Amino acid sequence: MKNINSYSETDDNSLLIAIKIATIHMPRMLVEDYFDPEYNRMTRACMVSFYPEFNIEDFEIKSAKNTIINILIDCSNSMRENLNLVRKLSLFMIKYLPNDCFFNIITFGTDSYELFPYEYKNNEANLKKALIFILNQTAQTKGNTNILSLLKEKILLRQDSSKNLNYILISDGYINNSFELFNILSKESNFNRIFTCNLGTKSVNSHFLKLISRLTGASCESFDSKYQSNWKEKIIDLYDKISQPPAIKDIRIEWQNLKEEKYETFENLQAPSKLTALFNGRRVVAYAFIDNCLQATLKANINGY
Repeated sequence: MKNINSYSETDDNSLLIAIKIATIHMPRMLVEDYFDPEYNRMTRACMVSFYPEFNIEDFEIKSAKNTIINILIDCSNSMRENLNLVRKLSLFMIKYLPNDCFFNIITFGTDSYELFPYEYKNNEANLKKALIFILNQTAQTKGNTNILSLLKEKILLRQDSSKNLNYILISDGYINNSFELFNILSKESNFNRIFTCNLGTKSVNSHFLKLISRLTGASCESFDSKYQSNWKEKIIDLYDKISQPPAIKDIRIEWQNLKEEKYETFENLQAPSKLTALFNGRRVVAYAFIDNCLQATLKANINGY
């Protein structure tokens, strides 16, 4: 830890000291021991924090040029109170689209409405069409949250794994036939990722949105309406994640049991039990109950390496 040399003095003459971690990207482990009198034994809880850094070119993975991005906008009845925020976030999304990507905008409720019949190149003319489409389509709600049929059509019927297919879902997480959807996504093995976005309101079902992103090897982002000043930064960060190809598999943490002097995986004692997404320079946190553990290793298969 290190202290920031600068300080500020408030009106009541109290001193405020800002403290930050000097090397935030260094991996860390925190452990806490607890003696369980019922079983007369010591147990250990561990928390690890990783900031994986890897160069895509080192693993002979093609850069994610011509990335395909479908922005799915939930305009169902449950989004009625947040349509203005949905519209604003959607307009930010198209404003900061990667220059070399192909994109499409789809709004859905009971039915779905597409801007283009398929993904078009990101250029000035198509962005103007997207702007008009979003303003018109987010003017009123469109019934129930019937995303299941939309994803069946867009994901299950499209199996071209040579392209980097990505979906950005803006929703409150209240989805019809959610368990059927999760069942389909859990069996899906191609490279379709669904990055989910919520508006950070109390009515959001963030659990469902996080589950959708986890099942597809993506991430869930929260856009708090009270902190709209950082939306640009979060959107740029989201597109940076999307630019990283989904060639990272078999992500696991190996915990070292020092008493037995060997590494083992303890998925049944780890939370989250499985890691499904890994992004360059992004924090990964996991917890576990592992006795005699002071070291852990994060491993993954990157394009066969």
